[in-house]
Amino acid sequence: MYLKEVLTQIALKWGYRLQEKNINLFYIQVNLVRDKINNRFQVVTVQRESIEGKPSRIYLQSYCGIVTLKTPLYDIMKLALRYNYCTSALLDVKDANGNLVTELIVQACPEEEYLTPELLDNILFEVADKADYLVMQYYEDPQPKLN
Repeated sequence: MYLKEVLTQIALKWGYRLQEKNINLFYIQVNLVRDKINNRFQVVTVQRESIEGKPSRIYLQSYCGIVTLKTPLYDIMKLALRYNYCTSALLDVKDANGNLVTELIVQACPEEEYLTPELLDNILFEVADKADYLVMQYYEDPQPKLN
């Protein structure tokens, strides 16, 4: 699969913004319409990984937030049962100060051999959609309601 070509076609089809970091790494900003007035977007990292002797995979990941003791991981994992192509995952990384933190992400990693452009489009959207939902539910302060 010509990953850049396929991602370019998907971006043009839906009006997404695509940024190429290198030959096998892309950022794509997926537009999400939650209701008539609430347009949102979620950035998905798309990366080809090829390890000798193993099937080539396309990794799609979208960041939700930093996991704390208050993060309801049980609820988040139960939500993932409803997903078709992706799942919630935890990723240990270092923050800007060099401290180890755990990030909540949504990811999918299909084998490239079985991936079609249509399927990649569906997976890309689901990763963005589910990550954005988790961001709205668990990481954004709710808007105060005016009486």
